[in-house]
Amino acid sequence: MVGGHAAEAARIGEAIRKPGPTVLEAMSEHIDLLTGVGAETRSHYCQQMTAHIAPVTGSLPVSALTYRRVAGRVRAITDKGLAPKTIANVHGLLSAAMAKAAPWGASPPPPPD
Repeated sequence: MVGGHAAEAARIGEAIRKPGPTVLEAMSEHIDLLTGVGAETRSHYCQQMTAHIAPVTGSLPVSALTYRRVAGRVRAITDKGLAPKTIANVHGLLSAAMAKAAPWGASPPPPPD
């Protein structure tokens, strides 16, 4: 699957050259604009973002976020021994934020082949 990695690297390189929000910016905006959640929940989401998303994928443009990167993050936090519910919550937060990034002009990654 070397070709898959080369294609992903080319896609990330192209995405980095395009303007648009980073994953961290899109997630922060998503959390800030959530309705129906209290300050404690919003703070918890920020903690999850900071701990599990920001260190590895936070600085990437949204358009550079690939299925492989998301799956890799999920696997990495699974390997840390986090509870399945926590993993699902982190993935759900990332997924919701990326879906909301499209109106900013950012393109969420296409579905995996």
